[in-house]
Amino acid sequence: MCLGAKHIVMTKQATLGPIDPSVNNALNPQIPGAAPDARAPVSVEAVNGFLEMARMNMRFPLPWTVKDLLLQLSDKIHPLVLGEVFRSKSQIEMLGTRLLKSAGMSRRKIRPIISFLCSESGSHDYSIHRREARSLGLPVETPDAAFYAEIKALYDDFATELALTDRWNPVATLGNQPILHYVNKRCLLESRTGGSYYFSTEGNLNAVPAAPGQPNQVQDVRTFEGWKYEPA
Repeated sequence: MCLGAKHIVMTKQATLGPIDPSVNNALNPQIPGAAPDARAPVSVEAVNGFLEMARMNMRFPLPWTVKDLLLQLSDKIHPLVLGEVFRSKSQIEMLGTRLLKSAGMSRRKIRPIISFLCSESGSHDYSIHRREARSLGLPVETPDAAFYAEIKALYDDFATELALTDRWNPVATLGNQPILHYVNKRCLLESRTGGSYYFSTEGNLNAVPAAPGQPNQVQDVRTFEGWKYEPA
């Protein structure tokens, strides 16, 4: 969303992140020790990093070939997932380019921004602070004191609604009850006139009898996960 904005207001605490998509589907690798249907997300840049490392090491006399490397990779990650990885990379580059173009940025400035956000930043965990975002060529603005106070008040309101400072403990939440329905809001998108959307995780916490001397167990049965709408 920030890439499509003509003005990006950032405080000292604000950060942007790279656009490094991850592929999640039923063919993704299983997570060791987790539930059978739990799948590990496959990062586009993680796959690209592996291939780039392989290309660099190919300069040395190693007993590897491109075929061997691809076989190793496809043995861990399903070939259809790998295909989706590269398709996602193309899509995110196209989307980022269109957003910057819609904000009025020239193609000459767009190319290095997309390259950095999609590849050169290294990983999705990389934090882009105000000064670096401005140096990339993004239309970053610094709020004055009054505007900063409004942003801080809005953040505090979000923090309260999302319970950002509260650690969610299923055992403590359930307490001595045999079953409890819960609703956790995890993301908010709001406007003054168009209502708001929120990403909700909902389910039931069920008490599971434990063996003597063992702590109580809680079963988390998810009943819904997705976006919901609240009118203004």
